[in-house]
Amino acid sequence: MIQKFLVKLNKLAKQNNPLIHELIHDHKPGYVYRLPYEVEWTYVITNLGKNNGKWHHGDAEAQLPNYAFYKLNSDRGTQAVASHSTPLLVDGKVFWDMHGNVGEWMNDRHGPLPEKSQTNFKGPTRGPLRVILGGAWCNDAKLLQISNRSCQFPKQIRNTSGFRLVRTKPKKRFSFR
Repeated sequence: MIQKFLVKLNKLAKQNNPLIHELIHDHKPGYVYRLPYEVEWTYVITNLGKNNGKWHHGDAEAQLPNYAFYKLNSDRGTQAVASHSTPLLVDGKVFWDMHGNVGEWMNDRHGPLPEKSQTNFKGPTRGPLRVILGGAWCNDAKLLQISNRSCQFPKQIRNTSGFRLVRTKPKKRFSFR
């Protein structure tokens, strides 16, 4: 479902169709969109690898309601993005709802993580399940921790999962004649 949406979105982006600016207000011509990889999401939520806490703000569970909608404060459903008090600030960029509200689809397929840390780990290339990170409105605080991973079949539609887009320049293809 998400992949079909991304194909259509990127078609609009490549054509610089006026509709792309209605869907993504700060769209930049020449850019396309995709789901983040697990390693990218983790790099952002750990403040470029500088935070080793349970959540992006550290280990204080009492502060979590300032950053996340979850079982304690969600009123049993999703909430408008950016409607709580404090965003995650990373390298001058603002990120809302990295914990809670909805779990976020990743580009990665679900599988075991490597035993040792790896640079640019992208997981298995095959498999039916996709990685979901961040936790959802119905989860306890523990399931919103950075270390928590979940998974889901791509065709499943739930009110506990959503997605965040990564804007990127498309790779140039070269042809030799």
